[in-house]
Amino acid sequence: MPGVTIGDNVVIGAGSVVTRSIPSSVIAYRNPCRVIRENI
Repeated sequence: MPGVTIGDNVVIGAGSVVTRSIPSSVIAYRNPCRVIRENI
């Protein structure tokens, strides 16, 4: 997606569709991709 950024130290689950920006140090997955756990 245009304009979407992914922060440092992020884990994105396989097959996830990232539709918005993801902050640093998180685990994110599902469709659409969302933050599941912070401060990894």
